[in-house]
Amino acid sequence: MQNSIELDPNSPGPYAALLTVARGKGTNANPVFEDARRKFPTDFSLHLQMLGNLSERWSGVFGNTLAFARQRSSEDNTNRLQWLIPAAHLDIAMFETDEGISNYLKKKDVRAEIQSAFNAYSSLDANDQHYLEGMHYFAATFFSMLDKKHTKKAFKKLKGHYSPDVWAHWADSDKFFMRAKWWAS
Repeated sequence: MQNSIELDPNSPGPYAALLTVARGKGTNANPVFEDARRKFPTDFSLHLQMLGNLSERWSGVFGNTLAFARQRSSEDNTNRLQWLIPAAHLDIAMFETDEGISNYLKKKDVRAEIQSAFNAYSSLDANDQHYLEGMHYFAATFFSMLDKKHTKKAFKKLKGHYSPDVWAHWADSDKFFMRAKWWAS
């Protein structure tokens, strides 16, 4: 994999693959991530892989995903990393808490933090693949929160784009996506 980085140093792909390998092996992914982050400070795939590495369900420690999301999104003055906030909260709600998705996402501070991140992310003038992938995290989280107003806004920003990876947290991702989209309209 290191050879892949040397062959194409302008691609974040090999770094993202190394992060996946580190998660599988249970090794420290921080050095790989920090090296990659210096070259690709707002790359979606790198941050997504690192978020996964920190998750309790992948041998991480409870709360690490949210701490990571808060740190990275606050350091990024482009707002490109605001999607990390709903992604981290969704991960906690689905995999790291016993209170259930809806109870966790009903908390006022959680809702306020996600809505604030959405406002910042929505201010971007972007429609590239990574922006849309991030917007799917907002749509999925708002739907899980039963926040119809913000779910509708997120789907409007998606302009019909579909990302099966984001919705894959649910058993029948295609149907869950369609149900969310229908509910929001």
